[in-house]
Amino acid sequence: MTLPCAVEPGKTAKIDKALTARLNYEIFMFSSNQARRTFDKNPIAYCGLLTDPVTQNRFQPQTTSPQFVFKTRKYFFLSDSTRTAFIATPDSFAVRKGM
Repeated sequence: MTLPCAVEPGKTAKIDKALTARLNYEIFMFSSNQARRTFDKNPIAYCGLLTDPVTQNRFQPQTTSPQFVFKTRKYFFLSDSTRTAFIATPDSFAVRKGM
């Protein structure tokens, strides 16, 4: 099984922790360090739908979407209220329930 690179879909992602990124509950894999850096600079351009960690609703993040970094992972939210709920008790939302 091969997985496409999140930034360069024509290339195969490598199974390497250094070439992975996480946003919300999603994991993104890359073909090279350059692809990973490109993703890190503008993840919204490449991530597609994400899951709001509070509501569990899927949404397309925008540059205006509320954000928060918890334990080095960036989280995007559907609204300011879900961001506020996450910040109040981040450990209760940082791991997806039922997984």
